Amino acid sequence: MAVKYNLVAKNGEYKDKNGDTKARWIKIGVVMETKTGGLAAKLETIPLNWDGFANLAEPDLAPAKESGKANAYQDQPIDKMEDDIPF
Repeated sequence: MAVKYNLVAKNGEYKDKNGDTKARWIKIGVVMETKTGGLAAKLETIPLNWDGFANLAEPDLAPAKESGKANAYQDQPIDKMEDDIPF
C-alpha cells in the first residue's frame, strides 16, 4: 500500500521570529491507498490533549536524507524501506 497522505494534528502553538502565533503540527499516522482503490488510515500515535481532529497533508516526496530530516525513513512507504535489522 502506498502512502497517499500524512495524518497530522495540531499539537500546540508557538511564536515565530516576527512574533506571529503559528500552529505546531505533529504527524500521527498515514493514509494509504488499498489494492481495491479505497483508503485506509493507520494511527501511529495519539497526542495528549488531542481534540480528535486530524488533517491530511501531502507527503514530502523528496528522499528523507536529501531533505535534511532526522529520520531517514520518514514519509517512505513501508515496502520501500531498507531492512537495517541484522537478523
